[in-house]
Amino acid sequence: MRRTPPLALLAAVASLIDLLGTRLWLRVLTNRELSGLTHGALIELKRGGDFVRNLAGVAGLIALALALSEMIHPRGHGGLLQRVGIAGFAGVFLPTTFLATVLPAPRTTPVVVLFAAGAANLLVVLLTLATLRWKGALRRRMALASLAVAAFFAFTSTVLLLVARVALWSEGYPVGVALRRVGEGAWLLALLALAWLYGPWALRGVWRVVAALGGLAVAGAAFTILTAARRNLEPEPYEELLYGALHGDLFSGLPWVYAAVVAVAAGAALSGAFAPDGPARQGAAGLMLVLAAGFNPTTPVTLLMMVLGVTLLSRAAVVQSALTALGDRAREVDELRRELSDAGVPDSGDEGIGESVDA
Repeated sequence: MRRTPPLALLAAVASLIDLLGTRLWLRVLTNRELSGLTHGALIELKRGGDFVRNLAGVAGLIALALALSEMIHPRGHGGLLQRVGIAGFAGVFLPTTFLATVLPAPRTTPVVVLFAAGAANLLVVLLTLATLRWKGALRRRMALASLAVAAFFAFTSTVLLLVARVALWSEGYPVGVALRRVGEGAWLLALLALAWLYGPWALRGVWRVVAALGGLAVAGAAFTILTAARRNLEPEPYEELLYGALHGDLFSGLPWVYAAVVAVAAGAALSGAFAPDGPARQGAAGLMLVLAAGFNPTTPVTLLMMVLGVTLLSRAAVVQSALTALGDRAREVDELRRELSDAGVPDSGDEGIGESVDA
């Protein structure tokens, strides 16, 4: 699990381009009075956006299948029941998402999407709970716990709002909205915690400079797109733009909050992709995907982004926790060797201890 699964970084970069380019910038350009582009140019841009989204979907499916196959291995990082649960919901989610991706859009019914959304959110909860069994940094555990809370309340609120609408249950609507806002707050908190964890400040040497420059460029582009849209659009269309891209409405009256969070998370995610070690690159790719999926995704591709992102974050957390534990164990062995050397114990015993630890 130390290496990033094949095509995962490609899916992550394509998903970030899909968010900033297709779901934000291109939707602003569709207002021909603002963009000044011809209808033919907008059609070509839309085709390019569709290609990027399909690329993220196909690459993400392959990467997710490979990543989950390692996590449900008998030597995986979770218990037997958790591995069985992950395998079961993955067996539901992957075929459903594959069919929804390759089939024409009219064949993707709301029931199929709701079915896939339930499997995806339960997968996220199982993956994060299995990862939280490992010791790690507080900010990493806080980010994973926030993602679990966001997934749980997102799907719970969706089901509750759907039941309230079908059954004409007026009391269920405010409860569903409240649960949704709790989940969105947890999602925003997870993005900030992950940006703190995988940003350029977590690197050293020349990598910090390179990553910081790349991260600043992406953060500036994201912030510019959102602020330009806010300046040129009326408040109501701008809120619709944010909801369509991120499904965010908790801070609908404070649109700069989303601009700041997207800019910080996008910049930190790209800067983390320059990290020299594999776990950090996996975590940065996971941050890209979780950001691009948005809160409570409702399309097959964005659901795939969410599950793949959490899978990569879980893999990175497990590997980093294991490396930290190995480092602590090596320091304990070094201290024991020094104590034995001071006591005059022969070298053969010292080697035996080292061999037992290495085993």
